[in-house]
Amino acid sequence: METIVQKRPEPEKPEPEPVPPAPSEPPIPPAGPEVTPPAKPANNILATASLVLGILGLLSLCLTAVASLLPFASLVCGCFSVLFGTAALITGILARSQIKTTGEGGSGLAMAGIVMGAILLVLVLCGGLVIGILALLGPSFGNVFSSINASLK
Repeated sequence: METIVQKRPEPEKPEPEPVPPAPSEPPIPPAGPEVTPPAKPANNILATASLVLGILGLLSLCLTAVASLLPFASLVCGCFSVLFGTAALITGILARSQIKTTGEGGSGLAMAGIVMGAILLVLVLCGGLVIGILALLGPSFGNVFSSINASLK
């Protein structure tokens, strides 16, 4: 006896759905309210002037040392150092008071001008004292050095 095996018909396979192509760009999000960063306050003009005057005063003080070979040029540069230092100190103090009331920027610039102006005035004052003392004691120092020079011969 023969057994007849019937093959069952295989169920039809559904065709796979086509895969949509990947987008080349990410989708654009919906527009929302624009957020802008807060604006940085402008620097106070006196603060900037204080810093510039302090830098000019320091340069003038350096020129005083360089111009020490020419007495008149050294005196002029020293006077400019005093003027620039005083102006830097005054404008820095005014700028700091304006910044406190108006809320402008530049507090650091004003402080740098104040510090440079104060340093300039202290250095010029100390230099003037040293020069004054040497001018008063110059003749006695001259005698000491000439006696040392004579003893070495």
